[in-house]
Amino acid sequence: MDMMLAAAQNGLATQSFLITQVADNLANVNTAGYGRRITAATGGGGTMVRPPGVVMMGTGLLPSASVPAPVQSGVDVPTFSQGMTGVSSPTALAVAGSGFFQVQLPSGQLGYTRAGSFRVDANGQLVNPQGYRLVPAIKVPPGATGLAIAANGTVTAQVGGTTTTLGQITLALFPNDAGLVQQAGGVYQPSANSGAPTVVVPGTGGSGPLVSGALNASGVSVSSEMVALIQASSAYSLSAKLMTTAEVLDQATTQMNA
Repeated sequence: MDMMLAAAQNGLATQSFLITQVADNLANVNTAGYGRRITAATGGGGTMVRPPGVVMMGTGLLPSASVPAPVQSGVDVPTFSQGMTGVSSPTALAVAGSGFFQVQLPSGQLGYTRAGSFRVDANGQLVNPQGYRLVPAIKVPPGATGLAIAANGTVTAQVGGTTTTLGQITLALFPNDAGLVQQAGGVYQPSANSGAPTVVVPGTGGSGPLVSGALNASGVSVSSEMVALIQASSAYSLSAKLMTTAEVLDQATTQMNA
């Protein structure tokens, strides 16, 4: 019965984890640049608890029975959408293809994001909603008008009646986007699985061009998440029934041996 209880407990823990993941995805269905979380769950092996030669009620029991080890949850794998939604701000940016914007985190490290909801702050810097500065820095002079961002990332504005180039937005490419590690605020950081970033001009090196006045859509599909929720909920219910059955059998075995 120990094996049955352990299997049921593992099932409950795993499906509870997956239900939480689905809830997180659904909560971000409208979050710009959000990468849908997919987490692989793997078995943790087992531990032998019954050596050869054990007899119960005159019957020899099979050796090498094992209690499954707890299920191990893998690293979250983000999947990003290539879809876009239009917005009215010219500093809102989408990537029509591969690539991540670079932002300066409070720690001094670089963060990478598909959420291009940039704005001009009080210091004239282009920043994201959390106030993280876009890298390379783009500074808009006071009184500048007609701010425009080209598909190749060139930023221009009218300064004193003259069209002036303010800077160049670049994108970071990774060998494996799925290896990125999610942080707060729609920011990701590289890992050994993602590989090191390569910085390119938008529209070159395999990156997509920029689209001003648009945002990359969330990678979440409501229909897919609802299917995943139904599957995880059904598996959770079955694991709960298995645990109840295991407890009843355990009680019956105890009474028979009393």
